[in-house]
Amino acid sequence: MSSLSSRAASLGFMASWLLVSSLAVAAPQAPAAASDKDHIRQRASSVTNYYHYALHLTKAQRRAVQRSTYQHLQQLDSLRQVSVAYAAGAGYASPAPTQRAAAQVQEQYDTAMLRILTPGQYSTFRWLGEQQPATGR
Repeated sequence: MSSLSSRAASLGFMASWLLVSSLAVAAPQAPAAASDKDHIRQRASSVTNYYHYALHLTKAQRRAVQRSTYQHLQQLDSLRQVSVAYAAGAGYASPAPTQRAAAQVQEQYDTAMLRILTPGQYSTFRWLGEQQPATGR
């Protein structure tokens, strides 16, 4: 039983680490430069490695998760850029359109993961997301 408890603690720590490190991608900042695109690619790789460990992905699943995660992070980065550009031009931006768009991006990512993962893996994926306060993933 302690093996299960230590694995859950390890997964909890990794989920928290992913949340903190994902804030660097999702937080409003200046528009992305070319080096930021490399950062997104590295983040997608890091998240994929985490899911590979936590969900026991096959090689095919790992490739599909990598593609979906990279696309997801790119979309979040694009939303961040739009939000920053709007705020710079209008003085103050309403967060509602960006929040709705971010929710839609998250829904698309969840749908992609549902297609890639087995039901048990998807259940664990959702559980891991629920363990991360505030942003979900």
